[in-house]
Amino acid sequence: VYGPLAPDGTPSPLPLVSASAKDPAGWVEPVPNQQLAFRTTGQCETVSLVPFYKIADQKYVVYWKVRGSSA
Repeated sequence: VYGPLAPDGTPSPLPLVSASAKDPAGWVEPVPNQQLAFRTTGQCETVSLVPFYKIADQKYVVYWKVRGSSA
């Protein structure tokens, strides 16, 4: 879990990333027409990735759970 508890007191789940060992950055792509904005791709849920200065008052993750594959 990460960040503060939700309003109902439950913890926020940590996103799980599936990535290939041969292409570890293959799970992220730039957001068109936005500087320094990225998003996950090919995952169960889409997660936005932006610079820290834009999210100072929001939840954020520095470490990710990664489920790798050799493909």
